[in-house]
Amino acid sequence: MPDILEVGSGAGQHLEFVRNKFHRYYMTDLDISCLPSQSNSNIVIQKEDVLSLTFPDSSFDHVIVTCVLLHVPNPEVAISEIYRVLKPGGTAVIYLPCEPGLFFNFMRKITVERKMTKLSNRRNSKITHYMEHRTTYQASSFFIKDIFENGGGKSV
Repeated sequence: MPDILEVGSGAGQHLEFVRNKFHRYYMTDLDISCLPSQSNSNIVIQKEDVLSLTFPDSSFDHVIVTCVLLHVPNPEVAISEIYRVLKPGGTAVIYLPCEPGLFFNFMRKITVERKMTKLSNRRNSKITHYMEHRTTYQASSFFIKDIFENGGGKSV
């Protein structure tokens, strides 16, 4: 049975969609306070930073990364870490939300950013989430393709 790593588990909402049996499922995040306590001994909740994972090389059969890479300051390092802990022949499921088009970005700038300015220190979670996007879909996509294609033997 496989060992699975989920990077950036948030509140743990993805676990219910894992259909395969697993040996261990590691739910990791910088803030694990949102993760529910687990009575299942096959589920491990652990504080981890995707920029410096504490797991040995080739530890996991599957790695799941959903909507994380846009929030890290250095996606190339994060992707290299994901690749490092993935076993040869393992699979990585990396979801990147698409960047919206020019019109959407323009409208967001004149609406959300104005609202954000008015709220100043009273930021709500949606605005904070938007502000935390540090990189783009294009950059992350490039790094994923480059690292996984040049590393060989592992699939995306």
